[in-house]
Amino acid sequence: MPKLVGLQELCASPEGTIFADSDQYGNVDGLYRLVDVLHIPSYGSKEEREKHVLYYGGEFSDFRYQDLQPDADEDGTFPDVADVSRWGMFDPGAKFVVYSKDDVLALTEALK
Repeated sequence: MPKLVGLQELCASPEGTIFADSDQYGNVDGLYRLVDVLHIPSYGSKEEREKHVLYYGGEFSDFRYQDLQPDADEDGTFPDVADVSRWGMFDPGAKFVVYSKDDVLALTEALK
């Protein structure tokens, strides 16, 4: 069953996790694959790091992903889904829907 999660829980998920952007109610937008995560910077003072951890609610601040449903470019061609993008929203309150392996298998079966 899909699960509504926050930024920290998404970033704690394994590489390859399939997810979607969401609002607080679980309404989804897009379909993405988690590539890797970015931790709070380790440089700067201890106080600065603690301030970042408090703001983000944990150790993660950003992630990189693949868009599995890319929009067409202006010329009508579609980008390669292997392209990797950085989220870069820096929103500690962001919500996502994470799909389990069974969810992905059911979706794959439905698309056959």
